[in-house]
Amino acid sequence: MIPSNQYFQTTSADGKYLSSDFYLRLAGKAIRMIGRLDPLVTTVPIPGSLGPVFFRTGLEKDTDAFLTWVNTLNGGALKNVTGYGATASPRLEIVANEEHQKGLSALRVQGHDDLADHSYAYFQAFAVNIPVTATTVLKYGFMPKDAKGRFTSIDLVMTDGTTLRDAGATTTTGVRMHPGSPKGTVNAWTQIQSDIGTWLKGKTIAKVLVAYDQASGTGDFRAYFDNIEISG
Repeated sequence: MIPSNQYFQTTSADGKYLSSDFYLRLAGKAIRMIGRLDPLVTTVPIPGSLGPVFFRTGLEKDTDAFLTWVNTLNGGALKNVTGYGATASPRLEIVANEEHQKGLSALRVQGHDDLADHSYAYFQAFAVNIPVTATTVLKYGFMPKDAKGRFTSIDLVMTDGTTLRDAGATTTTGVRMHPGSPKGTVNAWTQIQSDIGTWLKGKTIAKVLVAYDQASGTGDFRAYFDNIEISG
């Protein structure tokens, strides 16, 4: 929806997703406070979005929501994984002019599986506060760059500590949303979609994660994510 032939400053330019009516809702609240219809408070609780789109980012610089955390593990969730090429540490970061579904940027996760045993790395990406209804959908573009990259996926953490990966959720094509279930085609963009409301209705999403998880095998992994959206 952002013009591609010119610079266009969006409501998400500060790095957090805001719906297009955010400032109208903020001004409306201010008017009610000025007119003494609502109490005067120093912090105005205006949700970033009331839907139907609650979160959306193409990861483009200065226009889209970007990472809340850069290269930060979720609660230290790392086992048998080091950096790409078996050096340093695994990484999650926004990169430009590499692989991208649209625009110039995408989210890249990469590392090296060191042991032919259960290995994983779960990265925190975005802090959100999204209520899940029966119609809530998660979708994103996905490109694994190698066979082990297929064992990466978007995961969600709820405010009650439960996760998308353990909810039994599947994609619309029947593949489990758990990162341990391979997805996509190497060197090709695939649209991943899951009707997550079927499994998470009534919960609230607190974090969006990007994770690698595999039960066996060793070697490098690299994958790209783009155009992440939660709507419903």
